[in-house]
Amino acid sequence: MASWLMKNVKDGSLMKNVKDGSRRLKDELVRSIGAGAEGGLDPVLEDRTLRFNRYNERLEELSRAMAQYTEATQAYAQATSQLMHSFSAFFESQMQDAEEADFSDPPGAKILAQSALRVEEIQQSMRENVFDVAQSLQYRTVVQPLQELRASNANLSQQLRALKQKISDFDSAQRNADAQKKSPPDYEKAQQKLQLATSSLTAVAESVDSEMNVLETRRHTALKNELLTVVASQLFIHSCANDHLQQLVPLLPGIARPLVLLLAEASRRRRSQSQPTNPLTSDVMGVISYAGEGSRAVLSQPVHSHRDSLPDVAAVHPIAVAPFKVLSIL
Repeated sequence: MASWLMKNVKDGSLMKNVKDGSRRLKDELVRSIGAGAEGGLDPVLEDRTLRFNRYNERLEELSRAMAQYTEATQAYAQATSQLMHSFSAFFESQMQDAEEADFSDPPGAKILAQSALRVEEIQQSMRENVFDVAQSLQYRTVVQPLQELRASNANLSQQLRALKQKISDFDSAQRNADAQKKSPPDYEKAQQKLQLATSSLTAVAESVDSEMNVLETRRHTALKNELLTVVASQLFIHSCANDHLQQLVPLLPGIARPLVLLLAEASRRRRSQSQPTNPLTSDVMGVISYAGEGSRAVLSQPVHSHRDSLPDVAAVHPIAVAPFKVLSIL
């Protein structure tokens, strides 16, 4: 075997076979990961990387917006509590003044106290049974998954950088092996380094490819549940607020009518719009980017108001709204 090896080394056939095998291995490897020749990236890997970077940027924006939304929600709850305490202090001073006026039965003081007690019950119920519940749900179902997704993407970004470096190392080892082909001992060492570079590149490439495939698979479902959770939490708050508001209606003479008029005015403004509101260019809450090419390509018809016209506003319950024309399921 030693004589056969030396013969092949002398006539160059061994070097040619090793070189051809190395090239075949590289060709097969770069086809599987999308790497081009001479350390470059072909359009396959480049396109996947660009999509991932764009996806990662949008995820970071969404995470910041969610953090801002959470902070604003907490600030709103704290501000509401402070406001109620201020009202409480004001009414307490009023009742103290009424007692000091030496009335045997201070006019209106008992009614004020009873109304304040009712408001207190409603306020505590809203905080304990509505706002705290919604915030807890959003944290477990939205904030935590976003944090985990960001951590996973950060790891994938690091792997992509490592992959580009491994491709560069692989090409350097390949060029070094080609340069040493006239010196069998050096060529053998170069081939060993090339094999190590190949193994290292293969491991990173397989990991990146697996992670990328997972992202591509989840492209049409990613963050769908998180979006629905945020909207459901908002609807939960509003629906529970409606139930609590019913308890206040008897204490609000003259307030129900203005609520109905405001609702009717909002409905007229919606009908007067020729185009649906673009959430990217207004402060109206929305989900679909009506101006985006992706949304225009998918939607079969523009999104307009999905509520029926209101009947006589005077006959509408102060809290009721017009029904939906069609209930669409995401």
